[in-house]
Amino acid sequence: MKTYEILNLLSQFLAAIGTIAAVITALYLANRDRKPFLIVNSSKFALIHNAPKATTDYMMIHITNSGLRPITIVNAGWKIGIFKPRTSIQFFNNRDPLGTVLPKELKDGESLSVSLLWDDFVLKSIPDILGDRKYSILCKLKGYFKIYIATSISRTPVSIPVGEAIRVEMLKHLQTKINSGK
Repeated sequence: MKTYEILNLLSQFLAAIGTIAAVITALYLANRDRKPFLIVNSSKFALIHNAPKATTDYMMIHITNSGLRPITIVNAGWKIGIFKPRTSIQFFNNRDPLGTVLPKELKDGESLSVSLLWDDFVLKSIPDILGDRKYSILCKLKGYFKIYIATSISRTPVSIPVGEAIRVEMLKHLQTKINSGK
């Protein structure tokens, strides 16, 4: 085999690899816009009332659509566990100071905030989901406790770990509960 034949064979081989790479890239870029891209944050905030020293604590979930297509947020809830996770849909009632009603459609760049009374979240929602599981494990392990967002365009819900501030607040609540003997 002569040198120019080897170079010709090598150039055809490299052209075939380039063609396959171009097809894979095109398919990836075409399907990328189909998935929901959400930015989800969680935090604790206090609503200050007109009465002196009167505040109410809330757990807030803030969701932003960072994708290119509209997404309808169907419901939100909690996912707890690693090997056998339990999920729970959270109903946001009329005590929500933001007045959010789900389902809600979010266009590109739009945001949604939902809130829940902190006491309802810590004293009712979490123990109902956990059942016999240890509350302290939930607070200590990162990734064990997640926010669960169901959308209209995805078969699998989006699960994002709760923020560090929420975990710290839950540990404080747990310490208070242990110290008081309840």
